[in-house]
Amino acid sequence: ETALVGAPPLEWRSVVAVLIVGLLPGFGAYQAWSWLLREFGAARTGVILYLTPVYTAMIAWQLLDEPLRGYHGVGALLVFGGVFLATRAARR
Repeated sequence: ETALVGAPPLEWRSVVAVLIVGLLPGFGAYQAWSWLLREFGAARTGVILYLTPVYTAMIAWQLLDEPLRGYHGVGALLVFGGVFLATRAARR
């Protein structure tokens, strides 16, 4: 982008935006992961990583206006089924 249109101006608003985008999600995600580890343990918390494609598709649908297709639904059902089976066995 810099090669095509030049570097963006260095203003206080852009610096604040970069700090907010960099610090808040990074810090918040780390705190949420630590809380989940404490509450549910490593085995059950690790299963959450399999949900990444599902919520990524939902975010793309909401923010980028990407269309949802049938394969998204099939994939989500498979992921949710696997998460259910993995956490069901941990409850016994």
